Amino acid sequence: MAKTQVQRFANVLETSSSLAANALLSGSAECKGFSRLRGLIFSDVATTTGCGVRVQQSADNGTTWEIISASEALGACGTATFDIAIVGNAVQVAACNGATIASNVRATFYLLPMT
Repeated sequence: MAKTQVQRFANVLETSSSLAANALLSGSAECKGFSRLRGLIFSDVATTTGCGVRVQQSADNGTTWEIISASEALGACGTATFDIAIVGNAVQVAACNGATIASNVRATFYLLPMT
């Protein structure tokens, strides 16, 4: 009988919850040994203009976040998906809620290993 190997991806952010008005949802992780960040986020209310969903990378393990890989505003009941090449040592995902309480926010972002 052959063995099946299952690889678990490293989560940067995974949640399914409500989010207070003007709140921030974020997660970060070191990226050594990983080549891509993949994920999605859904919110039942619009995100804050100018912040929205932001993916940043750091060349100094998270001391400063100088590489903005993606930034996208979500409308109400909007979904954003990401598949980003990792160029830094650490990655951070953040979403800023708007002035309305979000009762349904779902997000999952994970790192893919180098192949």
